[in-house]
Amino acid sequence: MTNQFITYKTTSIADSYLLLKNNFEIGKLHKSAWFGAVIEASLYDTKILFKATGSVNPTIDIIDEFNDQKIGTIKIHNSFVFFPKADLSTVDGSNYQWQSNGIFNYSWEWKKDERSNPVLFSMESYHISNKVGQIASQEQIVNKDLLIIAGLHLRDLVNRETLLTKIVGLVAVIMLLTMIFLNK
Repeated sequence: MTNQFITYKTTSIADSYLLLKNNFEIGKLHKSAWFGAVIEASLYDTKILFKATGSVNPTIDIIDEFNDQKIGTIKIHNSFVFFPKADLSTVDGSNYQWQSNGIFNYSWEWKKDERSNPVLFSMESYHISNKVGQIASQEQIVNKDLLIIAGLHLRDLVNRETLLTKIVGLVAVIMLLTMIFLNK
């Protein structure tokens, strides 16, 4: 089976992503309001909303925007900030596991279970001013559009969650180095 590729891009401070195929916009993901928990997403003919409930280990309901029906649920794992993982269950009975890879979490993948090969994965190059990545998927996978959009949404959550952790860590390192050099 051959892989199909979709490109996504955003600026470093934006909360929205554009999805492109052959440099043509085919979808997007963005917050519906500045201080809201609802994320709007589209890809081809798929239009969905992500509605998060809970703050420590949120559950994200996936709503089909056309008929206002729940089509799935994402459950975030307890250690999401440090080891980003989530489970997606759809109303058709399909289950997938999402995880982010690498120390800076610049790639992610969906699997049917822990032992299986990824059915969909991303690779991202990071630049100071923007993020550009590619999502590769097998031709014939069930729920492909949903997995692409949900994977990108989870990637955005990781980015926001770990940004605070990285800033706090950087401040701690600077304070430690300052104390070391002042004590010499």
